[in-house]
Amino acid sequence: MRTIHFLLIICFCFYSSNLFAQDILPAFTVKNSLGKISVSWQHRYSNEIKGISIQRSYDSIRNFSSIVTVDNPRDIANGFIDLNAPYPKMFYRLFIAFDSGNYLFTTSQRPVIDNDFDMARALKKIREDNQPKTPVLIPKKTEPAYPSQRIYTNKENNVVINIAEFTDNTFSVKFFDEEYKPLFNLNRITESYLIMERGNFKRASWFFFEIYKNGELLEKNRFYIPKD
Repeated sequence: MRTIHFLLIICFCFYSSNLFAQDILPAFTVKNSLGKISVSWQHRYSNEIKGISIQRSYDSIRNFSSIVTVDNPRDIANGFIDLNAPYPKMFYRLFIAFDSGNYLFTTSQRPVIDNDFDMARALKKIREDNQPKTPVLIPKKTEPAYPSQRIYTNKENNVVINIAEFTDNTFSVKFFDEEYKPLFNLNRITESYLIMERGNFKRASWFFFEIYKNGELLEKNRFYIPKD
């Protein structure tokens, strides 16, 4: 019985690892799960990618056409479900453009049948595993989704403050480092849209913030500034 129990544990771990496994760019994963074709990957480039397009073709080498351009190519885990594939054994590849002006086409591959694969769960697991380990103090209300819609980084990795609900109310922001130690405050926000140069934060790291409206906490969240 001990041997059987041990084997069951091994099998379960192997199944779980396959369920969430994702290839790392420029390799990528293509699955056919119950007729749905998903193309997904992990991203380990530092801060070099400018754009990613997914392409498909009946042929493994020629006649590729782009079917979608990824909204956030620098996301650590991303993917796309092709709901309009004309043929379940189409070839897929990625076109990756870099900030330097260089680009590459990945090798092409056909979908692998895996009816247990769930791309949304796989990407969610990768993102959760890559979250900062520093505990974050969350107010007693629903935690805002990451990334924040009010404070985030743009393509130049500067920090954007974009308060859509801005009126005559008094808004202020407190910034903290990766250990949640205070950095500096903006005691009064006078405009709905501001850009802060990344140099204000001195180094590449996770940073935390708290937004207050009329002295009451509106949102706690975080953003990441990568290396140049």
